[in-house]
Amino acid sequence: MRSGGGTTPVCVGRATKGFGQECFTHHKLHKCNEALADCGRGSLVILFFEAPSGRRVPARNINLLENFLMQSAPSVNDRLLDIRKTGQERWRIRGVVRSQRRGARSKAARQAAAMPGL
Repeated sequence: MRSGGGTTPVCVGRATKGFGQECFTHHKLHKCNEALADCGRGSLVILFFEAPSGRRVPARNINLLENFLMQSAPSVNDRLLDIRKTGQERWRIRGVVRSQRRGARSKAARQAAAMPGL
């Protein structure tokens, strides 16, 4: 959902068949309606990740991407509608990844968090 200049994930999934066959099923439309009703304000946004043109992506890589997105989404929205595969890994890097510590981060943590991909 997009509201106030930010975007919050409400559902994560993948299309293994055709787009229309996956996105417009009864239960997926129900999830979209539920997100719109719960939000109150905002716009529904659907993001697509596609393979580089002319390339076939191995199913394993698609699974890895889906797992990553599903594990990352609850850290932004703990009321995610799609709850399968959302179990986060147990490891963490204090002040950088899945940190539970509040307050100022150490200089080393700030430097690590500035690395691309973190």
